[in-house]
Amino acid sequence: WNGTSWSNQLLHAGLGTVLAQRRPFDLEYEKNSDRAILTYAIQDTNGTVLPTPVYKVWDGASWSIAPIPLPTPPTTGAPWWIELAQNPSPSSNELAMIMSSSTLQAYGMIWNGTSWSNMGESSSWGTFPLTAGKVVDVTYEQSSKKAMFVWGGSSNSNLNYRIWDNTIPSL
Repeated sequence: WNGTSWSNQLLHAGLGTVLAQRRPFDLEYEKNSDRAILTYAIQDTNGTVLPTPVYKVWDGASWSIAPIPLPTPPTTGAPWWIELAQNPSPSSNELAMIMSSSTLQAYGMIWNGTSWSNMGESSSWGTFPLTAGKVVDVTYEQSSKKAMFVWGGSSNSNLNYRIWDNTIPSL
């Protein structure tokens, strides 16, 4: 959308039945620069969805040339759901991302406006029992600007969360 009309921007095709009950992609704008960051799963040449998502940057005129891999997450399966959230601070380009995987694991990362970070976490954040649907979410608190990551727990009645305050994710 350029303010007047839509254009067709084919980024990636072929995730097939993976999308039936899942959403292995999300798009969010940085607050300060107003660039869009698109994070999504990709397939190899055999049609297998790879465990490491990629991202592209939209600068208002064009997409970055090639998809750039995120740091390898400690989850071992294909991304099933990816959720992004924008830091509401007017001077920030930070985004928070949480993903769920086909191995029923959750994990989050932070975009600092230049690159992705695992926030010092090198293992998955936990597992969840559901095999379909959205079991992860992330948002920022408006006043503190802390990110809250939430995902389904090890039983259907539990929720897990972590808070990111620009130092370490805490339980």
